[in-house]
Amino acid sequence: MLFKASAPGSLMILGEYAVLHGKTALVGAIDQRISVTLRPRQDQQIQITSALGQHTTTLSTLTVVEPFQFVLTAISYCLAMSLDPAHKARDDGGGDKPRDPHVIAPTHADPAIVPTPAPFAVVPRLVSSAVVPRLVRGIQSELRLVSGFDLHIESDFSSTIGFGSSAAVTVATLSVLFAYLNISISDKALIQFARRVIRSVQTVGSGADVAASVLGGVVAYRAKPFAAEKLPSTFSVCVKYSGSKTRTHVAIQHIQQKFSSQRKLYAHLISSIGVCAERGIQAVREKNWNALGELMNIQQGLMQSLGVHTDALEKCLAQLHADENILGAKISGSGLGDCVIGLSSPHSLSFPRRRESTGMDSRLRGNDRKNSGNDKEDRESCENDSAINFSAIGVTCEKI
Repeated sequence: MLFKASAPGSLMILGEYAVLHGKTALVGAIDQRISVTLRPRQDQQIQITSALGQHTTTLSTLTVVEPFQFVLTAISYCLAMSLDPAHKARDDGGGDKPRDPHVIAPTHADPAIVPTPAPFAVVPRLVSSAVVPRLVRGIQSELRLVSGFDLHIESDFSSTIGFGSSAAVTVATLSVLFAYLNISISDKALIQFARRVIRSVQTVGSGADVAASVLGGVVAYRAKPFAAEKLPSTFSVCVKYSGSKTRTHVAIQHIQQKFSSQRKLYAHLISSIGVCAERGIQAVREKNWNALGELMNIQQGLMQSLGVHTDALEKCLAQLHADENILGAKISGSGLGDCVIGLSSPHSLSFPRRRESTGMDSRLRGNDRKNSGNDKEDRESCENDSAINFSAIGVTCEKI
């Protein structure tokens, strides 16, 4: 018997950087996914295969290495849980009280926020079981990881594109492991568990992309106090890839260094970005797309003030703004490369579109080209675009 989990990638719509400081963000799950298929084994061997390569290890010799650092860290957390005898399942769902399935209620005590371990390069062989009891709220079964398995990973998009691949593969990996072990877990617990895994690898991460991968659709998200709501409306955006990508934690370090002597100014920028996100959420609720586009333009100005734009990103934004059907455009994610998104008028007959002939889709699906340093190549990347739909379907899991 095989087990298969699939989780969507994601795009940040509003609220970058502010979400790291307790503000709300607006994030969407896209219609491109990562799937993880698990085949049980009779021995202790673990074999991982994907377009990025192969890796073989065992339950007793597991270490966290690139390019599978998120997958291996997820496995190590599950293995640490299986070694912890005191992780008795606890339900955070509030007893028998019914709840809106699209809303995860705010909590002021965040059990998933624990001291951050070192980056993955020096993560110990196993995650300490001391942190495990704080990560298992909502798990409704015993967990015992005693035999190995093969994992096969497939993706609709390249890991070099800022579509939340780290979050999607982490959510899909945890989901397939829980299915294999017959674990029942709440959406909230899965978000917090996956967020913990990602923070163990890259030291930072709000979890907004994780929430989108778990819930699907367009999500209003706050890390602390924790809250996540799947909004009733969805829409499409035009995405342009700038030709290069900077890792999130590197971009964050850049911002911290830039504003190290201007903390008050940084706080004002973060507060203003947070206001954009809050008003953007209201605009989505009201299906006021003109207002949402205007807020995207405003936040783009704030992102420029943060200093996360590049010449390639500026070219991409200029091309979007030159389209009369685009209501607003901005950098999506941490910036210093990667993608920009444009919101189109819902009355436009020419949008959304997929320009199959341009090669954009091949970039999204499999070409892990690094920053080339070639202005012509990066300009061609910017000239290509693709329509991305925000998908209502979050993580799924099935037995095959």
